[in-house]
Order: sequence, then structure tokens, then C-alpha cells
Amino acid sequence: MTKLIRRPTSEQQNFLYLPLILASLMMLAQPATAQNDEGLEEVVVTGSLIKRETSSNIVVTLDDQELIDRGVSNAVEILDTITSIQAREVTSNTLNLFNPSFANFANLRSLGGQSTLTLLDGKRVVRDPFAGIATNLNVLPQAAISSVDVLPDGASSIYGSDAIAGVINFKMYEEYEGLGLNATTTNPTEGDGGGLNKFSAIFGVGDLDADGYNFYVAASKRQRDALRPGDRSYTEGPWGGNVGRIAEPGGDPTFGGRQEAFPGNVRQRNNPLASGQIATGTGASPYPDCPAMSSQLSSEDIHAVGNGSCIYTLTGINWIIMSEEEQETVASKLSKRLGEDHTASVQFFHSWSDITRERPWPRIQGRLIPITSPYYPGNGIVPAIAGQDLTSPVQVHGISMVALERPEETVTDETWRLMASLEGVIGAFDYEVWALQSEAEFAQAIVSYDRRWIDGIDRRDDDTAPWINPWADFAGQSPEAQAWITGNNMGKVKDRIADSQLRNVGISLGRDIEQIDFGAGAAALAFALEYTEEELFTGLSLERLAATNQTPEVRLGPDRNTSGDRDLYSATLEFLVPITETLEVNASVRYDDYSDVGDTTNPKLLINYDVTPNVNLHASFGTGFRAPTLVDLFRARSLVGTIPAASFIYDQELCTDGVTPNDPQDDPMNVCDLRVNRISGGNLDLKPEESETFSIGTQLNFETEFGNLAIGIDYWNYEIDNVINSGISPDAIFGDWDQFSS
Repeated sequence: MTKLIRRPTSEQQNFLYLPLILASLMMLAQPATAQNDEGLEEVVVTGSLIKRETSSNIVVTLDDQELIDRGVSNAVEILDTITSIQAREVTSNTLNLFNPSFANFANLRSLGGQSTLTLLDGKRVVRDPFAGIATNLNVLPQAAISSVDVLPDGASSIYGSDAIAGVINFKMYEEYEGLGLNATTTNPTEGDGGGLNKFSAIFGVGDLDADGYNFYVAASKRQRDALRPGDRSYTEGPWGGNVGRIAEPGGDPTFGGRQEAFPGNVRQRNNPLASGQIATGTGASPYPDCPAMSSQLSSEDIHAVGNGSCIYTLTGINWIIMSEEEQETVASKLSKRLGEDHTASVQFFHSWSDITRERPWPRIQGRLIPITSPYYPGNGIVPAIAGQDLTSPVQVHGISMVALERPEETVTDETWRLMASLEGVIGAFDYEVWALQSEAEFAQAIVSYDRRWIDGIDRRDDDTAPWINPWADFAGQSPEAQAWITGNNMGKVKDRIADSQLRNVGISLGRDIEQIDFGAGAAALAFALEYTEEELFTGLSLERLAATNQTPEVRLGPDRNTSGDRDLYSATLEFLVPITETLEVNASVRYDDYSDVGDTTNPKLLINYDVTPNVNLHASFGTGFRAPTLVDLFRARSLVGTIPAASFIYDQELCTDGVTPNDPQDDPMNVCDLRVNRISGGNLDLKPEESETFSIGTQLNFETEFGNLAIGIDYWNYEIDNVINSGISPDAIFGDWDQFSS
């Protein structure tokens, strides 16, 4: 692909690039009127700085009546209705280990929430401060949303970072007069759970044209009950909610989905157990009849497979299909005419989102239970396993710690934004000046399952820890272990908090250039300058630190207090040329200079051709980028244990066959079945993701006896370099021993 605008070779050239173009075009311009010849109002459309009636981009729009007709109850459900372009990723509706903040993110073109920019009235809302991916859809003020624009095309040339896949712009009412009420309740006809109640109201006074002002306030409340597998017959399954029972031909039934051991399975690689256990199997239990060790499990919840393993499905016991949610929003806007050509406005929204789940028990995998442990199978307390070598340690193959009741966890997200703007016409120029501040406060009451649980099993890292019985609940532990568990707040709720702030000021100018007119109307030019500040804090609340006698700089781990900040200068230029009545060309370019990750310039060329009133052709070429978020850069680092997923995860010098150590004195669990640790967290050396995009498509619009019919056919190609992710997997490292053996 040939880029339309070559990147300058020095930082000085970057700064001169846009002002020189702007100055040359402005000198050609003559005064223009504030309205077009038809007197129709021109507005800023999504994906453009130029005020006009329609956009060159192909934008899907849903208005407020459509939102009511579709029965949506929040911003997430709004996007679910746009099925042709919207594929929502992991959301707050389900408990998911990869979405610990329980946030919802938009996801255009299946490129992820980090590549889809979410706006409110064309301006940014602060990111979710914990996940750090993007703006949390849960916090948007749904009661004040008048329409939603979805632009499924790269837009970094206008909006900068995060718009690689496109933009979703939620628009609040420009003005509202009167009273509007809406109430919805949804309850299941079968079973319990999943009920939804929603209420919203909006009230406004004043007509902006007739009275010179308008003020409105809107509020909404949404409450949804949790939904569990047992609440529906089609998800309940035969054992108290276990989903996906599979009967193997000639064998005992097993379960689909992720399996967990309970009350605990072990194995010995150098001595497969007599029950038929093999080196890579599910292990065997000293309690092959699988007694329930916790009041939260019954004998029907767990099942013994043919080799004596005790398993249950995590989906059935620990999972909920939809979390319990409660969301509230308040939004308002005051607009005031200042003469005929100027309008000032102040808008504000504040939202609260609370989501509750039950925390799954921690799963211990791959650690040894040494023969010195009183809970080693065969030492008297825990029964031995048939065929077990009593002279060698056994390796844990999935043990779920249930030493305490499984408590509830809550996630609270409080977000607000205040924005003031002034827009109008001065001479030949239309203008907008704005300033905004947005803040999100995140609090997560979580359960602390740290490495001290593991210390009590094998005492590898702390030989002073009391032994923990991995096959017993809290009541079955020794007095010393019980005191150690409660004294260290293990399994207790602690408060993890995060706070992110966004401040942004900017100005945009636009005008017609009548000297450039090919008979279809004057060309148009727009220019914008912005300055942005971001701040982030993550860690534990001061109250929790005091209660647990921890200092703000806690040990290496996800709860260590960290903070970061950055500032950003941006300049954007857009140029629109109508070639004919049906063909127009739009070119835009944006320069961004970050205080921490450098600068970038991103152009885009868009061609729009109306073949007939019913048939449109469009194509675009451009580049994009995504700057590392402050969470990507500053998230606290943790030592994370990995579970190998491939057979080659072993020390290829000390265990060449992957099963038996070369030296009989070596522990097979250490050299032939490696469990490696890795550092997870922020990385200050990250650079921005960079993309090249190309799209071409057609839009067909027809009137039928049933209403409007629109058909869109698009081809797009996105190439993204320097993708930010969690790093090289252990499988990849151990799979290339020649390169990574050191």
C-alpha cells in the first residue's frame, strides 16, 4: 500500500506540516455566509470536523424513537441492535477471568474494545480506570441519548488514538422541552433470575430559537437480577446446574467445558496410579467416591470418572450466566443563545454502576504435596491412593480451595463528565471552543487468594507456614492453620481501587473556500487544535492498607499502588472537495504528540460517489494508531504462575524424553513437568500500535411497501503492527529451545 502522505523525517517538519497547508488554503478563501442557499442547518457529523448536512462517511444512525421501539435499556443493548457491524466482546454480563473490571466495551470489526473509540457528543469520556481499555459503556447516560452514530471505518485522522476500527458516537439531546417517561419490566415465565426493571425520565423547558435558552435534566435507573444455570431448564443439567454432560462410549460420563477437581486430584508422573491414571490425565483422588467437603456442594454436584478422579464443571458450580447489575445515571444540559450567531452550553452527567458476583474458589495446579506434609496421602490423615509410590511427592492436579464460604464480590464504577462549549459563526468562519473534565472512580471488593495459600500446601517459599489440608474446608483445618488464614486476611474481602482523570480543551475552525468550486458547491476546510491531560491511580484503599498493616508500596503484586500521567498536543486538518453533484473527495490528517510515547501523523482519503439516488459507492485509505494506555504502561506488576498447555513444557536438558529425568536423583515434577512464573503488568517501554486500513463498499437504499430497505456490502482490510498484548506465551518459549534456552 502506498501512503497518501509520507511521514516527515524530523519532528520539526511535523510541526510545520499542518500550519503551512492551512495558511495557503486560508489565503485563497473569501467570506462565506453562515447558512447554505437552502437555509438548512449545518452540524458537525460523526467522523468529520466540517459542518454540513450529511457525512461523506457511511454512518449507521439510530434515533431515540428507534431506541424506544427496540426496547434497549442501556448503551450495551443499543449496540447489540446493530448486528451487521457490531460484535461485542466479553462483557459485564458474565463472570470472566479476562474481564475483572466487569466493564462493557464496544467492539467494531472484531478488533476489540481497545481499537474502537467511544464518544459522547463527539468528545471523549474518561476510560475505565481498571481495565484501561476504553470507555465503559455501562456509565453512559442512556436516558439523555437522542441518537447513536456508528462509523465502522478507521478514523485516527480525525480523532487520534483508539479509532483504528472506527467510532461510536452517543449523542445527547441538543434540546428537550416537555416531560418524557419510560418504564420497562421483564420477568421470566420459567424459573427465577434474569429479571430486568428499568425506569427513565426527562424534563426540559425553553425553546432555544424562540426563548433563547433550553434546559433539561434526565435520570434513569436499571436493575437486573443474576441468572444462574439452574434457573433455566435448558442450562440446568443433571447435577445441580452442571452444563454439558458427555457420555463417552464404553466409559463413565464426563463433563463438557472447563473441569475442576474437587475435593482434589493428584498424580505422580514417574509412577502412574493403579487406577489407570496417565501422565497427562486428570489425576486421581484419595476420596474416589467424591464426598462433598463444603456445604456449597452436594453429592450430586461432583462426579467420579473412571480413573478415580473427582471433577465438577466450573460453569455449573462457580459461574453465573448474567451478573446482578444496578445502574443509575443523571444528565443535564443548559444551552443559551448569545446573539444570533453564538450558542453557549454546559452539559453534565454522573453515573453509578454496581455489579455483584460470587467469587470462584482459587484453583491450585502443579504444586507438590511433599511426603513431609501431614496431609500427604497415606500419612494417616488423608487416605493413600491405590498404586501410589509412598516414597515420592504427589503433584496437585487441580485443587479448589474452599477454606471459607465463597463470598460475594462487588464492582462499583462511578463516572462523571462536565463539558462547556461555545460555538457559532465569526465572519467567514464557523467555530467551536470547548473544555471538559471527566473522572472515573473504580472500586472492587475482591477476595484475597494470594500465594500464602500455596505456601501452606508445599511450604516451598515459606517453611514457617502451617500445613493446610487441601482436601478440607475451613472447619477441617488445624487450629494453627485457621489462625494463620484469618490472621493474614486470606479469603477476606479487600478493596481494590482505581481512579482515572481526563482533561481536554480544544478549538476548531471551518469555512467554505469558494475559489475551489467545480460546479457542485464550494470546497470546505476545517482545522482543530487540542490539548489533553490524563492521570491514573490504581492500588488498595488507604482504609484497607491500614487494616492489613500494609504500606502503600505493597509487595510485587496486583495490589501495589501505582500512578502515572501524560499530556498530549494534537492538530487536525480536513479538506472536502465536491467534484460533481454526486462525487466528493475528503482528505484529513492529524498529528499527535504524546509526552511519553512519542508523536505520530495519520492521514486518510475518503471517496464518496452516489451512482444513483439509491446506490452509493465509497472507498477509503488511511493509517491509524493506538497509544498505550496509562494502564498498559503503569499497571502494577505481578508474579503469575502459568499452566503449560503443551507437552514440550519441560527442561529439555534434564528431561530429554519429557517423562523421565536423565538423572534419577532429579525430581520429575521439577524437570519434566515445569510450572514457570512470569511477570505480568505494565511496561513503560511500550510503543503505539500502528495500522494501515483500506475499505471499499456499496450502500443500496430502496423504498418498499414495508418501509425502507438498506443493504450494505463492504470489504475492509486492517493491518496492525506492534499489537499490545500480554507477551510471549510459555508454550512459544519452550517450543523454540534453541532460541530461548538461556
